[in-house]
Amino acid sequence: MNHNSVRLVVTMLCLMVVFACSTKQKVEPQRSYNSLASLDLLEIPKDFLPEPGKCKIWFPKHARNQQPYSSSCNTAYFQRRIDQIVIENQGTKEEPIYYVMDMKVAEKGGHIVNFLYFADKDN
Repeated sequence: MNHNSVRLVVTMLCLMVVFACSTKQKVEPQRSYNSLASLDLLEIPKDFLPEPGKCKIWFPKHARNQQPYSSSCNTAYFQRRIDQIVIENQGTKEEPIYYVMDMKVAEKGGHIVNFLYFADKDN
């Protein structure tokens, strides 16, 4: 092994030790919350919003009677070729917290996604 190879191996071993010794504590990402009143900007009827622990998908270009039913968040489905807004209620009935994925179809396929949170609380 040449000098550069030894240096690379030592560096990799050091990095492995550092990562192995690091804490396994889960760090919650910093979230910025919009007010519940600002949900109106998404133009989704308030009575369509999901109950706590449930998800719904809103298709902005579809009529109300063409929207899917509420489901568990594990079974919420995505349509590949249309705009959609996925809404999950992570709060309670008294204090809803809506996690929203606003998904727009990209020109070259796939979606461009904006992640938003709505709740009446401070960061």
